[in-house]
Amino acid sequence: MIELRRRGLPCPDWRVVRNASEIDFLEDQNAPLGWVIRSCLEEGGNELGLPWRAYVQKDEVPRVVNQFRSALGSKGLFIIYPCWNSVVSGNLLLRGEDVILEYSKGFDTMVGVTIPTNVVLSRSSGNVLSVHGNHWLNQEDMAFLEEGVARLHGLDCLTEWSRAADGSRVFFDLRLLRDFGKV
Repeated sequence: MIELRRRGLPCPDWRVVRNASEIDFLEDQNAPLGWVIRSCLEEGGNELGLPWRAYVQKDEVPRVVNQFRSALGSKGLFIIYPCWNSVVSGNLLLRGEDVILEYSKGFDTMVGVTIPTNVVLSRSSGNVLSVHGNHWLNQEDMAFLEEGVARLHGLDCLTEWSRAADGSRVFFDLRLLRDFGKV
């Protein structure tokens, strides 16, 4: 998420901690749906399969961080941010001039549910080349995603995004394709 923020893309208000004793900000943020806790590696690399949880209630956050810390040891860092009620969410895969956008209602793309929509875009022209499935994106979503593609130009990556029930949009994950091996 550091790269997303560095490139000026909207992100959740996240904090990084190494252990539960560093959690001193939960009272300062509004999180009626709870918190997301994600693990990452201090040295980076392939972080697929690391522990994460969403909708963690405030009083459970330290316990979950400690649990993840036990699993990862001193090499783990933990990103914490408020949950939101997602209306539409998806992934953008950017490789060379190709952009593949997949999305669905809610957080289906995050929890491994079959993704019913796949849109293929051309990064250089911004034109939609093909659409399969339901088209739940509106003009504001497309403008948000086009801005994301433009700001991530030159970076071969996979990023996740979401539109919340209040209409706000965020990018909340970015992984470099080189960290996946051959794609």
